Amino acid sequence: DPIRKDIQGRNSYVDRDSPDTPLVDRRTRMILANTDLTEGYVQWSPRGTYLVAIQNEKDIVLFSGEEMKEFRRFTHPGVIRFAISPMENYLVTLVPNEVFQGRLNDIPRCIIVWDIETGKIARGFRGDWALAGGRGIWPVMKWSYDDKYLARMGEDVISIYETPTMGLVDKKHLTIRSVKNFEWSPSGYLISYTVPEQENMPATVQILSVPSLEVIGKRSFQLVNQLSMGWHDQGRYLAVKVKYYAKRTKKDKTTSFEIFSVQRKNCPVDRVELGKDEAGQEITEVVAFAFEPNGNRFGIIHGSYPGNRADVSIYETGKQIRRVAFVKKIAASHLFWSPKGTQLVLAGLGERNGLLSFYDCHRYITIKQEEHYMCTGLEWSPCGRYVSSFVTQSLRSPVSRVTMENGYKIWTLYGELLVDNQYSSLFQFDWRPRTPDVLKTNRKRAVQRNLAKYSVHFDEEDEKTVEGTMGADARRKRNQLKAFREYAREISRQVEAELAEIKALLRGEIKDDEYEIDEVEIQQEISREEIIVED
Repeated sequence: DPIRKDIQGRNSYVDRDSPDTPLVDRRTRMILANTDLTEGYVQWSPRGTYLVAIQNEKDIVLFSGEEMKEFRRFTHPGVIRFAISPMENYLVTLVPNEVFQGRLNDIPRCIIVWDIETGKIARGFRGDWALAGGRGIWPVMKWSYDDKYLARMGEDVISIYETPTMGLVDKKHLTIRSVKNFEWSPSGYLISYTVPEQENMPATVQILSVPSLEVIGKRSFQLVNQLSMGWHDQGRYLAVKVKYYAKRTKKDKTTSFEIFSVQRKNCPVDRVELGKDEAGQEITEVVAFAFEPNGNRFGIIHGSYPGNRADVSIYETGKQIRRVAFVKKIAASHLFWSPKGTQLVLAGLGERNGLLSFYDCHRYITIKQEEHYMCTGLEWSPCGRYVSSFVTQSLRSPVSRVTMENGYKIWTLYGELLVDNQYSSLFQFDWRPRTPDVLKTNRKRAVQRNLAKYSVHFDEEDEKTVEGTMGADARRKRNQLKAFREYAREISRQVEAELAEIKALLRGEIKDDEYEIDEVEIQQEISREEIIVED
């Protein structure tokens, strides 16, 4: 908080060398510190209400509240994985060694769906196909955006259940031969799934509406080596990456992206082909793809050059998809969009040695380039004002790599370094998610129009906060500056009043450009203070 504290926990508006300056206040504090918190990684719930941890190889513990105290405990012996539904109504836990047998209170115990509010079991499931044969598919259960439906994939089927009854929709499974993968739309009751090419049947991507199972969009492909898909964060688009191969040689030939415009009539599909590189060869390697979360753009890292460098293309969607920016030969392996859109970090993780390029998609320029050596991950804060880069090691094999570089850095969205902290061991770094906005669009616009009126109240609060955290010396200097500014405003008011009187006497006929103005400097003693200094 730039008014109350900077990220290091020091006040930003006071003399930091003053002995009266407090280093910590109630707004900057550790709210949960426990060396026995978990045997594995911890996880925030999707809306940031809970911090979830595994304890004693059998308990899933949810921490919540202002002090992050234990809220609820769920016991599932042997549990190794868990997930919370998007609206935080349900918890899913997994015990992989109970694939075909084992029951808890006469309920299948491999996969259990818990009701978080009551702490009771909503339904248990067998592992079956999803976990057999070393598949280890996770998450096994996938949720619609509002927790109304959950679905799981089996051999040639997708099973869709409705909450809170946990019964099958229409009391039957959705049969899809050789279904490979499926995903829910982040904003509607839509499911997309892929089917690989087989025998004389082409590869297929379909989008279905639930519960009617009406086909919203469909595309078929031939000579396909690989299909993968991903939804836009607001459900506007579905991107399908299609990797083809030549019919004769069976070698990779080219890669394209099919963009389904789900919210447009008849769900039109646009193809984005990457074309050829400088040597005239078809571009087959796609390093990364990412949609702008709150916008209509997407970025692709493609091609390969010596030194782990690649090209980056930025596209804008609309009635037609067009490329709006191109960054050539950069050591980038991942695209990280700001949650608010516009700002983008092109990061070279792993063997690309941590190059961070802060890119502005409003002007389409690179703002700044920095480096975080051996960087293993990067994450934006939910507000979009800060971004963290970090070097972590595996919790399961902590001696598998050199730990000298472990730590994290926090940057502004423009690439200015704010924090650089190092640790002998660092396993995880996560920002706490923010609860989604509750204001409707028209209400937000009304707030923006009247922002000056609302800001007065917050300015007063900030004024009180700064006043309360200042040292005596800083407070004296600030009061002197405040008194001078008030004196200057009073002199300005007097001059304006005198000028108004002169204009009235001359019946408004005075014109500033008819007179010459002489500036005279007058010194006036405001106050005198005598201090007797004794030897």
